[in-house]
Amino acid sequence: MRYKIVSGELELEPIKEKPDPLALKWDVRLTQFGVSYNRNDLDKPWLLAAWITIDGQIITAPEWAREYMSFAEAGADHHALGKIIDTEGHTVRGLGLELSWKEGYVQPTMKASGWYNVPLYSSYDPSTGSGGYTWGPVGGQVLRNLGLPLKRHISTFGVWLEPRGA
Repeated sequence: MRYKIVSGELELEPIKEKPDPLALKWDVRLTQFGVSYNRNDLDKPWLLAAWITIDGQIITAPEWAREYMSFAEAGADHHALGKIIDTEGHTVRGLGLELSWKEGYVQPTMKASGWYNVPLYSSYDPSTGSGGYTWGPVGGQVLRNLGLPLKRHISTFGVWLEPRGA
């Protein structure tokens, strides 16, 4: 709160808080499907935003997420997609993402768009369990329990922030 003195009286005026640009943007539908993320703030890169699309339809993404979705692969319909950016919003090269599951993992190659893109095939029932995939940068904050709920074509997107010099 800020204050000023008016006629000898202390008068408080509310401060309009600016939104934290580094606060996690989270699509609540991820939680409904059992997706979670690790919360260790020491892990870098940090998860900055995560959301889903249904049946490859960009219109099904939260409105705030659409600012990230101007790339060709955004319409993928059963994929894990991810990107690592710096504090200026530029693509970070040289760091990679990994999709892992019980029996193995894959480290995809970055596409020309700066996004990583891996198809998902494992289905699960959210009422009895969670998806079997983990997605994110090695050593960074990761999304856990991804998959295709009830064989629905869901794509999960993540954007990570690599704070240079942090």
